[in-house]
Amino acid sequence: MTYDNREGPDEVGRALPTYEAELGTRISLVIDLYDLKADAARVADVTPEMLNRYVRGQHKIPFTNAARLASAKGVSLDWLWSGEGPMLLRDRVHDSPPAAVESFDLALMGNLVSGLMAFLQRESLDLDPEYIGRAVTLLYMLMERERRDTTPEDRPDLWVEGHPVDIANDKILAETVRLALGRLRR
Repeated sequence: MTYDNREGPDEVGRALPTYEAELGTRISLVIDLYDLKADAARVADVTPEMLNRYVRGQHKIPFTNAARLASAKGVSLDWLWSGEGPMLLRDRVHDSPPAAVESFDLALMGNLVSGLMAFLQRESLDLDPEYIGRAVTLLYMLMERERRDTTPEDRPDLWVEGHPVDIANDKILAETVRLALGRLRR
């Protein structure tokens, strides 16, 4: 672990680790959850060399890259950024239900919105934003369930930003959207 004396010694006179070194150690632990470093790099949307720079504290990891890397393996962002609490979300103990933001995946939501908008355009459907929001919410819940049984390599549209979900070519999703939109417009 790299140490930096800029922060001063602790009560027993040892140098305190820098935040970058501690974060780099945690990033390394997340990378170890992947079969290959190349898989982790692909999910984080960076090169393996850039992952090494993050681990060594030579570059600050952007939040979106860290979120992709962590969420794909169920790692707590609280733990990744601060080192506090359990590493894995499944190991967290909640006195109350988790906040929606803690379990929300921005890449998946973006891919669903893009896919839904393309589907609506293809089907020549013009809907109020309220109905689009409801459809996206429904799809998000369905995709979260499906994502538990798949990997980023099999379905990048569920994991990696910029891969719209192809609703038109997925019979179940297309029918779900049609049924949901039919009920919403009544």
